[in-house]
Amino acid sequence: MLKNNKRRIEELLRDITEKYIQNDDFKGVTTEEISEKLSIRRNLVSQYLNELVEEKKAMKIKTRPVLFTYIMENKNVIINNKNDNVFNNLVGYNGSLREAVEKCKAAVFYPSKDMSVLLTGDSGVGKSYIASLIHRYAEEQGKIKSGAPFIIFNCADYADNPELLSANLFGYVKGSFTGAEKEHLGALELADGGYLFLDEVHRLSSEGQEKLFVFMDKGVFKRLGESKAERRANVRFIFATTENPKEALLQTFRRRIPMIINIPKLDRRPVDERITMIYKFFKDEALKIDKDIYIHRKVINYILSQKNGGNVGSLKNIIKLCCALAYKEQQNEEIIKINRIHLCLYEENFNQNIKQYYFEEYMKLRREDEEISEINLLANDRYNRLNELIETVEYLFIEYQKHNISISELRKSLTIELNRSLELIVYEEEETCNDLINNIYLETVDNTLKLIEGKYGIKYYGNTSKILTKVLIYNKNNMNIVNNEEHFNKLKRIKNILKKEISKPLIISENIISNLENNLACELDIRVQIIIILYVFTMMGNESSLINAIIVAHGYSTASSIASVANQLYGEFVFQAFDMPIDSSPIEVKNKIKHYISEINTSKGTIILVDMGSLVDINLELESIISGDLGIINNITTNIALDIAGRIINGQDVESMITGIEKNNPLMCKLIKAKSKKKAILTTCISGIGTAIKVRNLIKECIGNADIEVKEYEYAALNLKGKNDKVFSDYDVKLIISTTKLDIEGVKTILIHDLISENYDDTLFNILEDVTIDKNINNIKQDIIKMFSMDNLISRMTILNPKKIINEVESIILGYERILDKRFKVDLKMTLYMHISVMIERIMLKQGLEFSEEEGKCYRDNNIKFIDISNDIFKAITDEYNLVVTEKEIFIIQSIIESRIGKLNF
Repeated sequence: MLKNNKRRIEELLRDITEKYIQNDDFKGVTTEEISEKLSIRRNLVSQYLNELVEEKKAMKIKTRPVLFTYIMENKNVIINNKNDNVFNNLVGYNGSLREAVEKCKAAVFYPSKDMSVLLTGDSGVGKSYIASLIHRYAEEQGKIKSGAPFIIFNCADYADNPELLSANLFGYVKGSFTGAEKEHLGALELADGGYLFLDEVHRLSSEGQEKLFVFMDKGVFKRLGESKAERRANVRFIFATTENPKEALLQTFRRRIPMIINIPKLDRRPVDERITMIYKFFKDEALKIDKDIYIHRKVINYILSQKNGGNVGSLKNIIKLCCALAYKEQQNEEIIKINRIHLCLYEENFNQNIKQYYFEEYMKLRREDEEISEINLLANDRYNRLNELIETVEYLFIEYQKHNISISELRKSLTIELNRSLELIVYEEEETCNDLINNIYLETVDNTLKLIEGKYGIKYYGNTSKILTKVLIYNKNNMNIVNNEEHFNKLKRIKNILKKEISKPLIISENIISNLENNLACELDIRVQIIIILYVFTMMGNESSLINAIIVAHGYSTASSIASVANQLYGEFVFQAFDMPIDSSPIEVKNKIKHYISEINTSKGTIILVDMGSLVDINLELESIISGDLGIINNITTNIALDIAGRIINGQDVESMITGIEKNNPLMCKLIKAKSKKKAILTTCISGIGTAIKVRNLIKECIGNADIEVKEYEYAALNLKGKNDKVFSDYDVKLIISTTKLDIEGVKTILIHDLISENYDDTLFNILEDVTIDKNINNIKQDIIKMFSMDNLISRMTILNPKKIINEVESIILGYERILDKRFKVDLKMTLYMHISVMIERIMLKQGLEFSEEEGKCYRDNNIKFIDISNDIFKAITDEYNLVVTEKEIFIIQSIIESRIGKLNF
């Protein structure tokens, strides 16, 4: 049934598009139209239409309402492949820019000329070049005449002079201003029949944007100085900006640009595309100097690994300078060799984590060559799909950390992702290694897994070695993959979550990775590391407990041997071992244990077996960093270790274990109960402590005697130290309220003004519901809204006391809620607080608004019930201040309420 519905929707969309595509008035089909024609629920139609868009079968046009058209393959409609090789000159046209190119083509083929395009992206990513390709493509496809104009208009040139903008954009007539000695054609007229490219459109003033969208709507304009005659022009628009369109452009202007295309930064582009650019730019220089160029692999590596990536323009300049310096030295040679000394860049500008090489020694660029022939880069499809693995794994771990999914759901989802990745590598990777290499890799993996089994008790099966060997051979064959800074950051975030939440799989996988890298003398790619982490995580099954068990003993392998026996017998990673040389001091031992414990989750408890009395007091060093119970046993034997391991696997807590061990063995044991930290809410402000104190006082006043500390704190300390700041060891920090975005792992942060957003009700209420004493949650929310409203009112009231009037207005709002039987949303309450408070003062100053007699009668006849209700609600106020709330003022209040909750029916 589901498939039939989707097919019906696709067929109807195709039929409508095919029927009306040649009609210039046809813009597309709405969800509602298809829903009505097929009698399928609107939400299902919307779902299937969006799936067709993802499948590249349909195009979505973000107008109001949203429109859809079918992408036809016919030569006469929508997508026409004739002579479309103009985009083939764009590096990445079939890779990272494929979607952008398809959107550009769709905009050209759209039947109406009002499919304006906005190109977004950092400076130098190629927006101007892509704009010129759109124009050339439109020429090739016959959508504009051959030789049609392409006018570039840089809005930054007129950012501070609206009149000059109008004069150059719309043109002017003789005598329209001083110096206008003859008429002047504006950019619009110059672009008639072609394209107008407005670069840096965010520098266009609001007035300029308004003038432009009038032309975009009506197609008519006037030159500066003209009063009557209207001119027409047939212009297609391309805009470009480096800013966020939602912040830099008027909403009314933005709505008229349905096609927004983002061009990624250079360092976000795949390595094969960046190498192609490097090749092209060196090729340009080779043709200029009429010599072949050999570029050393280190030069390529340095250019590829620039931090922040630079942009296309800076890449060209780097290559030009390299060639100039090398040519100066070698102008009499047949071949110009470019080495590291010709690369005038600073070492600190490079990411030192990236060490892969792509050529034997030199990239050999000959003038007669057409393409790169010496580098076998990974297919884009697999490259992109493995990149998606990083994104998905990070997302799933974050969802687990937020308690949005359970450990079993996490394990199930990660198993699916792991299998998808292994299908790409194990079953699609071609056999490129000879038997000798294959056997070396297989033997190394086997030995590594045996070590892991011996140390941690984790059993593995025969095909595990073969699978991991395939993964390593994939790594060897694809050393060309460059991981950008964001990939390293994502791996770091994944590891940090594992450390704090599920540390044991990470400990094992890091041991495997380290052993393989050392024995094979290679560096494992990030994707390969993540695959190994997932493999271990899914192979371990459910961890029996989050209790951490540690054995610390002096000697070469005393602790390791006992831990290994226990782990192997139980087939689980129970104990972590610390072997200490005989001459190690207690301080060295304690520091190693402290470092280990500081990076794992200790909330369920920790138990430590030690072999010397000098370590029994280690609890003094650990209490500040352990969040759960701590047990210490001053004795290490294999029997004791097996007893403890069995108790952990059976689910005993630390206190029960210590009690049980003491009964059966006369040992020196210690139990240190976890300290209960006071719950806290932190308030902070990037500009200083003053605002944080003000917010603290506001929150404290609102929550009354709730059993939670509200504490102001320095933003710089939180931003710099994060979870390592002392405040997190002193308090159980439940929430941070900040004026600026702050990202601290494991702690919820919301912006001050989001306190009154209903999106954050659950966040705030969940924190306060267990600690409130004399107020319920709804009262606290109401108080916060009032306090924010009063804060805004202080600067607007002249004769009334904001604190007094806000309480009186509260009773009015509650009166409307009660009589209308509605609970008003936050934005409506805020609006009413502000409006009614100012209205009362306005009436007292004799500035109340009045209907004309005719308007009043019309309103009264249709809304007498609301007028009577309002007079009753306002009676206490009108009596106290001796004023009259007019019917026009009541009408405005009614309009405000109806704008949020709909028409009132009595």
